[in-house]
Amino acid sequence: MKKFKSILGKCLNNFTGAFAFGTSVSVIVFYIFYLILILFRDGEKDLTPVIAMLTVHIITVAFVFLFKINENFHKYDPELIGDNFIGFNRKCRMFKKNIELLFSHRVSYALNGFKNMEEEFEENMDTGEKSVLNFYIARCYDLMGFYPNAAKYYESSKNFGFRNKVIDFLSARCAGSMGDIENALSLYNDVMYDQSTPVYQYVRTDIGKMYIKQDDAENALKWYQEAMDRHENYADAVAGAAIANLMLHNFDEAEKLYRKALLNRINIGFIQYYKEIKNAVSDKNKEG
Repeated sequence: MKKFKSILGKCLNNFTGAFAFGTSVSVIVFYIFYLILILFRDGEKDLTPVIAMLTVHIITVAFVFLFKINENFHKYDPELIGDNFIGFNRKCRMFKKNIELLFSHRVSYALNGFKNMEEEFEENMDTGEKSVLNFYIARCYDLMGFYPNAAKYYESSKNFGFRNKVIDFLSARCAGSMGDIENALSLYNDVMYDQSTPVYQYVRTDIGKMYIKQDDAENALKWYQEAMDRHENYADAVAGAAIANLMLHNFDEAEKLYRKALLNRINIGFIQYYKEIKNAVSDKNKEG
């Protein structure tokens, strides 16, 4: 059934392309013959109908051209999607709709849409499209906290040829969230020194967050300090160092870094997080 749908889809796509091309050719041929007919007729030569039809045709062609140009660009993540899913067939329309859902934070709906595409167009996608589709399925699972599923699809995306370094960065983040520190560090290391990708500057703060989640404040502080020294993702590095110092009971240093993070316009959620960690550490000291 899937094969039949795939063949039918291709036939319809080819038919619409042939119809559009054939119509354009026939209109041009009509113009030529009509002009010849008028020019060789006796009497007054009225070119108004030809000029009117030609004007309408030019406007229509310009409109279609602009519409097609718009199809050939992706609004979101063009550097990741590249020239995949460009067009106006059902597959491309579904992909664009699901990307819209993902970037509108309707992640579960986007995931369902991408999974439907995976099933429906399994035999009607090239490796480039499969790599991109698997990446966005992984991204949905990642955002929903289903890290084993996300890691599986990130790996599948790489197997289909996805080469942007962001996939190693996100795979490392997944591995860290699952507690696989060794694998996470290996993946992070592949990105850390590659300055051709903008994500390299987030690696050290990401490793710091990974160690914070593992309750290893000492290692976390080391990575946050490196990020501060290199001025990488600076506001997050300072904020992370403040949290690590709290956990190590270095309260004076934590307060200094906390104020510095605020001066560097750290996101507002950090204030509440800092207070929660501070209260938790204080309560633990009282119990001790």
